[in-house]
Amino acid sequence: MPDIGLCTPNGTYFIVERVYVVNTSHTPGPSARKVTRHVAQACDRQHTLYNGVIVDGMPTPWQYLMDALGLATLSYRPTGETSVVLMYAGFENLFRPLPAELKLGFVPDALGFLFEEHSFDGFGPFIYGEDPIPEVRLFGDPSVQFYSAGGNEPPTAMAIYHGDTGRLEHVPPNQLEIMLRQLGITPASSSSSSGGGGLARVM
Repeated sequence: MPDIGLCTPNGTYFIVERVYVVNTSHTPGPSARKVTRHVAQACDRQHTLYNGVIVDGMPTPWQYLMDALGLATLSYRPTGETSVVLMYAGFENLFRPLPAELKLGFVPDALGFLFEEHSFDGFGPFIYGEDPIPEVRLFGDPSVQFYSAGGNEPPTAMAIYHGDTGRLEHVPPNQLEIMLRQLGITPASSSSSSGGGGLARVM
């Protein structure tokens, strides 16, 4: 993970969402799902220079002070490299008291909530960071496809969001596992046998 102080965000985000079914019962009744979400941001690496000499790591308080007093110069130079910084990791819980298919005939408005899916955001120590693009969601977007590698792997979708244009670029299934491994948020078991070609659309 690069030092965020030496990496300038460039407005490109990587979004990964996974859907876990909490209730696996096939009988009519309450159902619950958990949607996990990771948001990483691409950034352009840069060197920090103190009087023209590359600084190893962040400048010291003394170097900052000398620069502020005009007795030295801190400057920055792009390295031409790009890194990815995890900005947010969290989840939301989705709960439906009764399945929609049981909503037969007339149901009073006061009871309509029993057949609707309700969202409860995750909280506490299981949340990392702050979501920089909470309005850009994959789950619930009809244009987004979720895929699974089989076994116990949860349905997964990934997209690249270009903040400068607002364009959402869907990651195709043949690239999904490769990019997830590069981001470091995929268990090794998920692709040990599929080789990136065993994904099947599930949602």
